Amino acid sequence: MGLNKGLLFLSIKILVFAALFAALVLWRLDALHRLDLESLEGQSERTEAEQLFEKLRDEKLLTADANGQLSVVPKDHVLARRAGGADADGLKLASRLIDNYYGTDPGRTLGDWIALWNRGRLLSAVRDNRPRVADGPAVEWTAFDRTGSPLRSYGRVPLEFGFVMNGVLTPGFGDWTVSPEPGLEWRSELRLAKGATLTLQVIGRPDTSRLPRHQLLACVPDVPAGRPNCAEGFIPEQARAYQIRLTLPAGRHALRLPVAPVANPEPEDRDLPLALKAGRIEWVAKRERYSRKLAPSRPPATFVVRTADGQLLTGDDGKGEPSDFALKNGLAALMGYGTDYRGSLSGILAGSAIGQGGEVRLTLDSKLQAIAQAELERRLGEEWGGGDAFHNERRGAVVMLNARTGAVLAAANHPSPPDGTSLWDRAAFSITWPNRDPFRFNPWQGLDAHVTPGSTFKVVSSLAAIKAAGEGRDDVAAMLRGWGAGAFERNTGLSSGASCYQPRGTSEVCNFEGGSLAGAFGKALRNAACQPGRHSSGLGVREAVRDSLNIWYVRLGELMDRGNLQGGGVNTTLATMAGRLGFGKRFSLFPTVGATESGDSEPLIDGAVLRAMTGDLDLFHARLGAPMQRLSQNSFGQGVRATPLQMARMAAAAATGDLIHPTLLAAWEGRAARPKEAEALGLNEELLGLLRQGMKAVPESGTAAGVFNIENPGDRCRTYGKTGTAQSLEHPKLYSGWMIGWRDDRAQQPDIAFACVLTHSTGGTGGDLCGRVVARILKQWDR
Repeated sequence: MGLNKGLLFLSIKILVFAALFAALVLWRLDALHRLDLESLEGQSERTEAEQLFEKLRDEKLLTADANGQLSVVPKDHVLARRAGGADADGLKLASRLIDNYYGTDPGRTLGDWIALWNRGRLLSAVRDNRPRVADGPAVEWTAFDRTGSPLRSYGRVPLEFGFVMNGVLTPGFGDWTVSPEPGLEWRSELRLAKGATLTLQVIGRPDTSRLPRHQLLACVPDVPAGRPNCAEGFIPEQARAYQIRLTLPAGRHALRLPVAPVANPEPEDRDLPLALKAGRIEWVAKRERYSRKLAPSRPPATFVVRTADGQLLTGDDGKGEPSDFALKNGLAALMGYGTDYRGSLSGILAGSAIGQGGEVRLTLDSKLQAIAQAELERRLGEEWGGGDAFHNERRGAVVMLNARTGAVLAAANHPSPPDGTSLWDRAAFSITWPNRDPFRFNPWQGLDAHVTPGSTFKVVSSLAAIKAAGEGRDDVAAMLRGWGAGAFERNTGLSSGASCYQPRGTSEVCNFEGGSLAGAFGKALRNAACQPGRHSSGLGVREAVRDSLNIWYVRLGELMDRGNLQGGGVNTTLATMAGRLGFGKRFSLFPTVGATESGDSEPLIDGAVLRAMTGDLDLFHARLGAPMQRLSQNSFGQGVRATPLQMARMAAAAATGDLIHPTLLAAWEGRAARPKEAEALGLNEELLGLLRQGMKAVPESGTAAGVFNIENPGDRCRTYGKTGTAQSLEHPKLYSGWMIGWRDDRAQQPDIAFACVLTHSTGGTGGDLCGRVVARILKQWDR
């Protein structure tokens, strides 16, 4: 009996184990049937949805189109393939994967994620420029679906849609209202006390059939020269954005605008585990998506900014809004419109890690700033007051520096940015039309084809030659000192009557307006009212600067550097000196403040508007073409880009023989800034004196004499200058007018260095355009 019981228990155990084993096998087979995946061993962190996604993708049952939208084959995919004659055995895996996608929880989860992903690939948005009411609604447009139910709005408009602004940064537009849903209708209501024209900007393809009287302008990113970005003539299929101009009478208006969404070039991932990588859809593990460290938050710092003489540049509430003085006197782009724009000084200060606020004093002199801005705008009005074809592109700037310390005393700027533009407008406009961006601070930001310094760069060429002469180049020293007509022809190969010159292997260069060298011999160096009896005895650097002789500088560059062109010209004397003078670099205008209790200097803030650009020249880039051609052009200032601040710095270098380091900071929270000391350039004083004599002659008897005799004869005797009329690097019929230089104080020591530029001129010289500005500023300001 005991044996029978033992056999019975053993049989029961065997049956139980057999049943468990069978259940395990069936469960495993079911799992393999559902997912048809490899063993989960070693993949415990991978979810079933992730594995199903990868199998569907690898079997090309889940694909992405050109816009990144995902699609999975329909349920009857296998039946359709079989009906088309496909091998049934070859479709078993596809059949199991499709069943899993449409019939399991992991599959349904994956389907939800794909639907969210696809919505993110689409975009429609709308905004308008209706008059804003202080207590009005924040959202003025609402999206509705086909049944009339409101839809949630979310997402952002990528900056690449900036072309919808049609090339003009216009204030007054509200924020975008965005939805990725297809088949929606945007609705809005407004009341007008009187008739008005309302402009709508739309991302997507609108159906305007329900709108009242309107004009539809299709907007495309790339247009033929001379055409607006938004126009009636564009083919609608080319456009992804539109402007709609509504003409509305007084009263209540209910606006309805169906919009078909377009592909979103910068979709948000909406926290999904999917990503496009090199055109392939990938699963992104959660641990990767949440690996970013969040910076600790703190309230923004609040600063009050003043000029050196105490004039408020921001409101005294610390919110960073520009003061009336800043708005009126060309400093809005520098200060910004509040702390939310981190490219401006107010935004940079608000995000600073140094302190929680206080007072910042800039080196600017409010009186000089006001004078410089007024005279810049006056000259613009005189020359182009009625507007012209280049009104929106034209730039202007004046920089005034302390010639010995580098303190920025004035920084006039044109154009001034409009108030009331949103952050999106500012950022999108700066990307789409960088050369028109009014938030670019022209005194030291932005290097483009229109800031070619032209003949003002001859000061740099002169400094390079003086450096070479001081290091043993007697032939260069002799050319700087000059020769009489006969000796000049024997030593240079140029006749005294020459007006053009073509070095071997380069294009021909001519003097401005074809003037010959003959007029330089025997001409007065000084105005008789300043110092009588000083005339040229030959042709050297003094005369070449005074009369701005292009071919003299081309011949000097050839003499100085033809033997240094190996390696493409980057090691020429001119390129080396330009690098020594800071070209090709950037520097911060906020260096350090005074020493702390520990004796260390505090690190200072940095940001876009505080990063001063210097310039660039073709000799820095061996790949740009024949080195002698680049040397020839660079020697008289073509093929060069420079900011006004950098050129004022070059004028100060000629005045003092030192390289100053410009700074905008006077004091931080009551502590005086410690400017970086100037660097001695080690230039031969005798030859540097000849350059100064040539620059002295410019306002007395040279290219700026006419305007100084009319506008400011009282200062011509202590002003040094160099004018420039520079051809745009991209537009040969457009010019920029320049003048750089300095004025001595009453003790005949260099006092204030300056630079002025006006771009997009179709006529007029640097002396006429900027010489007048400089002469008028100096006449009104003295100390």
